[in-house]
Amino acid sequence: EESVAKDHFLKSDIKAYLNRDKMLSDLKNNKLTAVLSLNSDIYDKNRYNIKILENVPINLALNKDREILKNILNKAILEMVDLKDILKVSELNKKREILHQQERHKELVAIVILSCVALMLLVAYQTFKVLIHKRKNKELLKDELTGLYSRRVYNEFCKNNSDISGCTFLMDLNNFKLLNDTYGHDYGDKVLVEAGKLLKEVFANDYIFRISGDEFYIFSCYTTDVKLKVEKLESLFKNSNLMKKYNISFSLGYYLKKEKNSMEYAFKYADLAMYSAKKSEEKWSQEATYEFIKTKKRKKIIENLINKSINTEFYPVFQKKYELRNGEVIGAEALTRWNNNLLGEIYPSEFIPIAENLGIIYKVDYKIAEKAIKKTKQLIEDGIVDKDFRMSFNMSVETLKRKEVVEVILNLLKKYSLSGKNLEIEITESTFLKDAEDVITKLNKFREKGIYLSIDDFTAGYSTVGLLTTLPIDVVKFDKSLISSINGESEKGKNVYLGLTNMIKSLKLKVVAEGIEEKVQFEFLKDIGVSYGQGYYFGRPQKELKNI
Repeated sequence: EESVAKDHFLKSDIKAYLNRDKMLSDLKNNKLTAVLSLNSDIYDKNRYNIKILENVPINLALNKDREILKNILNKAILEMVDLKDILKVSELNKKREILHQQERHKELVAIVILSCVALMLLVAYQTFKVLIHKRKNKELLKDELTGLYSRRVYNEFCKNNSDISGCTFLMDLNNFKLLNDTYGHDYGDKVLVEAGKLLKEVFANDYIFRISGDEFYIFSCYTTDVKLKVEKLESLFKNSNLMKKYNISFSLGYYLKKEKNSMEYAFKYADLAMYSAKKSEEKWSQEATYEFIKTKKRKKIIENLINKSINTEFYPVFQKKYELRNGEVIGAEALTRWNNNLLGEIYPSEFIPIAENLGIIYKVDYKIAEKAIKKTKQLIEDGIVDKDFRMSFNMSVETLKRKEVVEVILNLLKKYSLSGKNLEIEITESTFLKDAEDVITKLNKFREKGIYLSIDDFTAGYSTVGLLTTLPIDVVKFDKSLISSINGESEKGKNVYLGLTNMIKSLKLKVVAEGIEEKVQFEFLKDIGVSYGQGYYFGRPQKELKNI
């Protein structure tokens, strides 16, 4: 029915039904003007005007040998054909052609109209884009709030001026986020406007850019008065009523750019110096000198190397611990070392803070712990040390915070069949500044397995005597800076050391003196009853423990 309908009606006038009852219902409700169906007998001829649009042809097929019958049928058909019927079919075909032409014309007109509309919209859009682009280009040259050059100008400036010399500055406001959070962005905007005004006063003949938020970049072609400009800017900030009211200061880094340095890297060096100044509580500014940049580059290299080097390049060295009363070796400390193929020997003071910042110090601690436990087991089995020999190693605050730390250490003891009494874990006092309850719980679990616990670097910075009465520790290690104050003329240093030793011994704790380098120090410590000691006086740390 749908195929026949397309020969007699426009596509837009045709509605196809999947359900005949629904079609008849719409016809009865006058929603349709006509229906097309192969079966006309189901319709009431008195109610509906029924027309035949097309006759369905019939084909007859005969066997080849029925030639006589075929001739009779052909003659009969010729006798039955009416010329009017042929004309009727011709009119029908003509009507179909006209209908198809109308359909094609209608579609063509629609395509032309749509194309014209699309073209007009495209022209209008492109025109709008050009106007907006021109407007934005004009607006983006200056920062709307401060009137300083925008990031766009800064990008073009860096691209076109790499070969000039001068000085790059990068300034960031301190306490600005707190101001916005406390008082709102309107007050923050006032501070930004004030900062822009003060910068214009100091860098009147220079390029000043507001990049984003509270970040300002400056380039000056003049390098002779750099420090004077920085001092003047600091003075203006300190004397600004608005800046004083909201406690706004700045951190500024600067770099003396040479012609061979790209502008992008010159601002990057200034940025590094700015962050260094921000970390300092006293300095407002920092110059990115050659040594400064060299140190920062080395730090970046270490950051890139450290994680993949832990398993292959980190190793322990062992420093013996002595009982000062009789000079016998009672244990040793496993110290972490890193020898890198590119940088050579890298000291713990350099790589440990980096590992902590990267969140991977636990990998270092676990590796050294396993090496220390394995070495202790080997020494005992080989009969080189007695069964009371105790190996110690340092554990970082970040490592001790980890949930699995107790399980890891106990599994290592089990793996190498070593008793907890042969192990000592050294931690610093700063460990207890946060989450003390969690730390103490873990330390008690270590003690339950017989592991000794010691406070390392006591008197180095956070020392609180009150902690010693509450912590589950066995040993207190005095920082080597304390022993350095002892010499033949220093009575004060000796009295401090003696007083601390007596106090700790009264708490039933053992004292270990670190950093013993001279005989006079050794004799003094032995005389006052310090339990144990270690240091270069007895020998340097060794990869292999010998002569025990």
